[in-house]
Amino acid sequence: MDLRAALTELKNRAMAAVERAAKERDTGRIVVLSELLAEIERDEKAALALEDRTRSHEERLKRPDEMPRVPQPLRFAGPTSAKQRGRAMREAFTSRHALRPEKGVVYRTQSGSRVGIAAATETGPNRWFLGLPDTQLDCVVLLCRTDKEVLDFVLPMTSLSHVWPRLSRSGGQVKFNVSRRNGTYQLQVPGAGSLEMGAYLGGTPL
Repeated sequence: MDLRAALTELKNRAMAAVERAAKERDTGRIVVLSELLAEIERDEKAALALEDRTRSHEERLKRPDEMPRVPQPLRFAGPTSAKQRGRAMREAFTSRHALRPEKGVVYRTQSGSRVGIAAATETGPNRWFLGLPDTQLDCVVLLCRTDKEVLDFVLPMTSLSHVWPRLSRSGGQVKFNVSRRNGTYQLQVPGAGSLEMGAYLGGTPL
């Protein structure tokens, strides 16, 4: 049984369990099962996105001559204030990927996924501190500006789920501490080392 089929079966079983709990008026079970159902539906959506991404990889492999040898970061030259730079970086990224605004720094893809976009300029050599609202997201984008170039890391929540609870939080925001060490980009995870982010450079929100 493939992953999507397994998730579909789980979803159907969870829905049936919710219906039984509702008939029995078991409020506690309804709450727990409803949360489980929501998690399964999010995983089902992530599995679909992963399938689409896999198909995209297969299509790109059929045309190797058209593939860039290295990820091409956004080029940027513009406003000098941090707020203006952040806005300009997000506008360039959302325009390139046809994202539509939802609220603040949260956007939607054409498929409806929620994407949080954080932007920052180096606070020191090879180091960036970024923040996003602590809300439910399907994808996180970290735009790290360095000397008129923006490195765009696109991390699906499926890749962040195991470190998400460990990330620092303050003022209703999730904090991201990104650094470049020995030629690699790392997301620092308190109490759990770091997450290597090179594979997510130049990705596409799904």
